[in-house]
Amino acid sequence: MARALFKSWFVDFDPVLESKSEEKIARNEGDTCFPNSFQNSELGHIPAGWTVASVGDVVTCLGGATPSTSERKYWGNGIHHWTTPKDFSSHQAPILIDTERRITDAGVAKISSGLLPAGTLLMSSRAPVGYLAINAIPVAINQGFIAMMCNERASNYFMLNWCQQNMAEIEGRATGTTFAEISKQNFRPIPIVLPPKELMAAFTEKVAPFYAQITANLHQSRTLTALRDTLLPKLLSGELSVADARAVNDDLAFGCFRFCRPVPQGFALWFFVWKFPVHRFPNFQSFPLSAHFSLHLRRRGPKGATDRLGKLKRNARNEIRAVLDEDELSQRVD
Repeated sequence: MARALFKSWFVDFDPVLESKSEEKIARNEGDTCFPNSFQNSELGHIPAGWTVASVGDVVTCLGGATPSTSERKYWGNGIHHWTTPKDFSSHQAPILIDTERRITDAGVAKISSGLLPAGTLLMSSRAPVGYLAINAIPVAINQGFIAMMCNERASNYFMLNWCQQNMAEIEGRATGTTFAEISKQNFRPIPIVLPPKELMAAFTEKVAPFYAQITANLHQSRTLTALRDTLLPKLLSGELSVADARAVNDDLAFGCFRFCRPVPQGFALWFFVWKFPVHRFPNFQSFPLSAHFSLHLRRRGPKGATDRLGKLKRNARNEIRAVLDEDELSQRVD
């Protein structure tokens, strides 16, 4: 939704009413900041009163570094997040909430950009060019990034969507023989069309809740992953009974799943074993149950695991039989 709104407002200029047009375009709250005419610019027609500037004039672009990995003082018992493009390779959302490695205070001191505050826009500058994320945590970066310190003239949400929309232009300015890389020197001069500050603020206000929800969902997913990795082996080995798991985790499971739709793949086994009331959710009918079961019920385990898994599957079937039609259940689970 944020990308669609950005394209409508800042690429197609949909809300701008041309003076000779008799058509009335429906406008949302905040669109009153738009003018009703266009002006010429070096980038073509843009809304009247808007400006063209270079990226480097709008945001502060910073780079990072990798402290010597052979020096324990930089990495041993590190407390600060330190990220590389590798951390972004599996991301499905443009928000960074955790990193694979952490560094010490001495390690941070070796990086010219230091510890970047939450809200900084990070873009991978090589291997490959174009991974994007806004960090939800203070983080230090390696040399594979361009970090953009945004401001009220160009918010981080605006710049995130601008980079996504203009990635072809960014990649076109990359150089290199072994692998493409865009330097800060080549990135800063890229021209950008900027709306007035009040319109920038209106856009930021509209899309901020979307990214806040994404961040909340990512935290919920991480919590659920930790629970799965901790409890599922104990359930399968018999160390923890289903009754014990249900007693300890019902409240936590409810708190997690009430915000998490659809259920992340791989969580269905203990989702059902704990008797969570999945029928409360309208998208329950679309859960890929067979895929979930195949992840955990067909995995080779310790001696006796097959019988336990079969029992868990039967229990799960009993739990959801009251929700799904018997024939549909057979098709989904069997």
